[in-house]
Amino acid sequence: MRRVAVAALALGALAGCDVYGPALLVDAGAGDAVVEADVDACASTCDGKCVDLTSDPSHCGSCDNVCEVGCSGGLCEPTVLAMGLSAPHGVLVDGSSLYVANHGSITVQVMSKIDGTGLKLFATSQLFPDRLATDGTSLFWTDDANVPTDPGGSIEFGAFSLAECAPGYTYCYDARNLPSPYGIAVQGGTIFVTTVDATNDGPTGCAGAYTSSVLSCPVSGGCVVSACSGPGAPTVLASGQTALAGIAADATNVYWADSGAHVVRFCPQPACTGGPEVFAQIAGAPFDVVSDGTHVYFTDRDGGNLYACPISGCSGTPTPLASGLAQPTLVAVDAKAAYVTLYANGTAGAGSIVSCALPSCTGGPVTVAAKLNAPYGVALDSTYVYWAEEGTSGISSIDGSVSKLRRP
Repeated sequence: MRRVAVAALALGALAGCDVYGPALLVDAGAGDAVVEADVDACASTCDGKCVDLTSDPSHCGSCDNVCEVGCSGGLCEPTVLAMGLSAPHGVLVDGSSLYVANHGSITVQVMSKIDGTGLKLFATSQLFPDRLATDGTSLFWTDDANVPTDPGGSIEFGAFSLAECAPGYTYCYDARNLPSPYGIAVQGGTIFVTTVDATNDGPTGCAGAYTSSVLSCPVSGGCVVSACSGPGAPTVLASGQTALAGIAADATNVYWADSGAHVVRFCPQPACTGGPEVFAQIAGAPFDVVSDGTHVYFTDRDGGNLYACPISGCSGTPTPLASGLAQPTLVAVDAKAAYVTLYANGTAGAGSIVSCALPSCTGGPVTVAAKLNAPYGVALDSTYVYWAEEGTSGISSIDGSVSKLRRP
């Protein structure tokens, strides 16, 4: 430790220098007594006091950034709400509750979003539940299996009140026998989904139906049919897509990512009158899509970008809102910021969460959580960001978790 001797008579000349705060003075005396100050400990100051921005929970990374748990490496440590989960993917917050789709343990669970207490099963006997959506009354999710048994390849739902499904239903589904439905959005009484498989292995023999397609179903009544088409069957908004991923809807349009074709497409909802059109064309692989009603945000997993375009579309090649990201996966947006999970190829401890202040991400993306194990789903409320970590072994993980962190 480097120390410097300073004559007491000279302290007046240094009164404006924070590094010689009273807390650091040793052997202070009258007259010409010598005092010592620890210079190295004052690399940073906040409110006139020496602080260590890498570990001080009251000044973590910057002055007055207060952590609820602790500070490590200049980042606040998250509050872990649940541990030991099997490859959790989608997360959604509603009121005081948080819902998580456990892709590996074929369950959907609910817990307190405050501290994770009350963890219980919301739905069981699922087949790879993945993405979540809500209409404010019920929770909807995709079971992205493609197998000749129920409930594989289904769109499922459950009321937040935990009311039972309609009498006689084995599962609470709005549609079934679909070829790996993945992305899901609910808007204006309609469910929109993307299917990601090129074959349909459902039990009703619909081998060529609904593959690599964008589909819609009414929330009320759903699309529960055993025929491949006809009354009550899902409406095909777009077929023959390449490699579908996320989907979003607002009061005007429905938007979806076709990673294989390097495009985000859109069409007027709910009926897609006039057919789909290209919303944005990029060199990478669009994955997740979110609309806030004025702008559409989408991640580019291959190119490491986050894009934002007005709902009228992007003319030419869009400019990234943020770039240089490590496999950006899912995104959550509100009026203040966009938060993105960086899956980082699933390497243990390599994932992170970044935020972009809206509307322009001035200053670039900010890391808010690091050393994560394959972060996947992300959700927001006005105070916290919540996320699911798949775990260290991909969809076979048994060490997944759900955490939250107070937003700056």
